[in-house]
This record gives sequence, C-alpha cells and structure tokens, in this order.
Amino acid sequence: MPTKSNVFMNWTGVTVTPSGGSAITLTEVTDIDLIDSDTLEMWQADGHKFPTLCIAADAKRGMTIHGGDVYKLAALPKNTPCTIVAVLNDAVNKAGVGSMTVTLSNAVVADTSAKGQTNKFAGGQVSFAAFSPDGTTDPLAIAQA
Repeated sequence: MPTKSNVFMNWTGVTVTPSGGSAITLTEVTDIDLIDSDTLEMWQADGHKFPTLCIAADAKRGMTIHGGDVYKLAALPKNTPCTIVAVLNDAVNKAGVGSMTVTLSNAVVADTSAKGQTNKFAGGQVSFAAFSPDGTTDPLAIAQA
C-alpha cells in the first residue's frame, strides 16, 4: 500500500484564529473554496501578433468555508483579521504524509449565510477576503506534508 496517493479527500483540522484571540475549531466542514486569482496585464505593441510581456497587476486571495456547524460559521468575529488553517487529507494516509495544508493569513469575514429547510440538514457558509501586511507577501500558503 502506498504511503500517500496525492488524491485528496475530506477537510479536517479547520481552525480560525482571530488576531489576539483563541483558535475556533470548525467541525462538519463539507467544502472549502479557495480564491487565488491574479489580474494579468498584457503588453503588446509594434505590430506584434502576441503580447511580449505579462504582469500580474492585481491579486485577490480569500476562502469560503461551507459546513453544517451553522452557529460557529455565523458567529465568527467580523472586522477582525484571522488566520485560517485547513487540512485536506490525503485519501490513503489521511492527515499524515501527503495531506495538504492551506493557510490564509489576514483573513476578514466578508459574507456569511445560512439556510435550513424543514426535515433537511441546515448548512451555512462564511467567506473571507485576505490582505497582505506589506503589499508583497502573499496571504495564501499551500503546503504538502
């Protein structure tokens, strides 16, 4: 049996730590959407058919956490920078070798929502936008164990 598969399954170890506060462990996480986008500016001149320069002029980082622990998702502090750490398990070795850890620093709650139909499980989500402390440090880090 291999020690890792590089195929991922199930988010665990999801914590949100507000600046100056204690870690809040989120359970029942069903999905996480990462926002990792760059706006590219292309330079093209002198009759060239293709651009000769491409610059990442703007970058956005963030995360949306979906889950069943609706109260905790809705109660996360607003207007407070947080650090989020989430582990995406390796399908074979779980949280050990091969798992992926996503860390988002300086993340601020941007939006929350929740819904719960009669005779259905309730669900909620919280979206975060992240900022850089100095304009050059990327607030999103992804590492594999």
